[in-house]
Amino acid sequence: ISNTAASLLILTLMAAFALWIGKLWECSKEDRTTVIVLGAIVILIQLWALWLTQSKGGIGGFLCALVIAFSIWRFREFLSRHWKRTTVIAFALLGLGCLAIIGHGLTRGRLPSVSMWVRWLYWSAAGQMIADHWFSGVGPQNFGTWYTRYMDPTAPEVVKDPHNFLVAL
Repeated sequence: ISNTAASLLILTLMAAFALWIGKLWECSKEDRTTVIVLGAIVILIQLWALWLTQSKGGIGGFLCALVIAFSIWRFREFLSRHWKRTTVIAFALLGLGCLAIIGHGLTRGRLPSVSMWVRWLYWSAAGQMIADHWFSGVGPQNFGTWYTRYMDPTAPEVVKDPHNFLVAL
């Protein structure tokens, strides 16, 4: 639940930042102080709520989103001139990051944190399930039923939902 709340808060925070900056650019000088104060209050409340979730992934994701948003803004002229090349590079880096995570999991049989280790266990089981039922799958909403047949006996939990639309199909 904390990760879900953090995801929602990241979306609303980024929207609040965009609206706040947009409003600052278009408001008159006499309204600027009011816009700054009200926007800051809204954003601080959302940041506090994000902190309350104690979601490490959510907080890290928000910080990454800020860095990406700032980088896109900072290098917007370059990115608009070279959008095809930068898009290809961004997807290549994303793919390499995914391969690095998968490589780490395959070589060590786990991912670094306990939370990621649990995820690795059900990703591995899902991979075996897909390999065995690659053409027809196990049917919608049946992941939890079949998961117990593939799960690692040391897994601390039985996953009923893979939290992935394609795997759920």
